[in-house]
Amino acid sequence: MEHRLTKKQRRMLRQQDVLEKDNSINTSNFKVDFKPKTDTQAAACRAWDDGHHLLMHGYAGTGKTYVGMALALEEVLKNHYKKISSSKKCSAYKGYWFLAWHSQTENGSL
Repeated sequence: MEHRLTKKQRRMLRQQDVLEKDNSINTSNFKVDFKPKTDTQAAACRAWDDGHHLLMHGYAGTGKTYVGMALALEEVLKNHYKKISSSKKCSAYKGYWFLAWHSQTENGSL
């Protein structure tokens, strides 16, 4: 879902030199001050800098979103990309349950 700014919000952001007159973001004022907090996060950052794609997984609170969003924001601010998209996790258990339920109903055993 895309959120749009109101006229008042756009005017305020232009006054703060965040938005340009054409409503594009003035990226010259932004700086990403990202420092990995763990060795694993640092390894992910090095892999990204080496040109690898990342697939991060782990327990809640380990910094996957923190690292991913920081790296993505750096790329947007370097004008390599125009926007950041993120998605919610897919639960393998729910998929397995659906497939198991679906196959049982097809066989008529439920």
